[in-house]
Amino acid sequence: MTFSLIALDPDDGCLGVACATGSPGVGGFVPHLLPGVGAALTQGYSTHVLAAEQGLARLAEGKPVTTVVAALRQADRGAAWRQLALMDSQGRVAGWTGERNVPFMGMHLAKGLVVAGNMLASDRVVPAMVTAFLEARSRGDPLAEALLATLAAGWAEGGISEVPSRPP
Repeated sequence: MTFSLIALDPDDGCLGVACATGSPGVGGFVPHLLPGVGAALTQGYSTHVLAAEQGLARLAEGKPVTTVVAALRQADRGAAWRQLALMDSQGRVAGWTGERNVPFMGMHLAKGLVVAGNMLASDRVVPAMVTAFLEARSRGDPLAEALLATLAAGWAEGGISEVPSRPP
């Protein structure tokens, strides 16, 4: 299981990326950020670090996010097993969830916010995360705190299909 988000703070243009995953070490491969350019998430049965890096490089060249994501998906022979999302520095987003990802999976794409998850406990995880982010920002929480609140909401909604015992 993995659930992640990319968010833009429209006040200062800061981008934030956060993820939670059940596979040891994978969390280091999911989020990608290139300051002043954009951010990417790559997850699913296998992350595709090269696609994230290529996507950010193409954004740096000025290519539109939708064009970049379409090209990455077409070139990815493993697209059916992946989720990939990309946001540019203006908050424009695009992404996909491959049809071979295990239910429950989902992706929310909106200007300034991407929430994605796969191998989730239910179809309520992604919407709960979106709600948590929007509520945190409406309270005036800083971007970093909103990112953490969003991950906590994914966890609270069950996030993973088998929740390990939590330490006291």
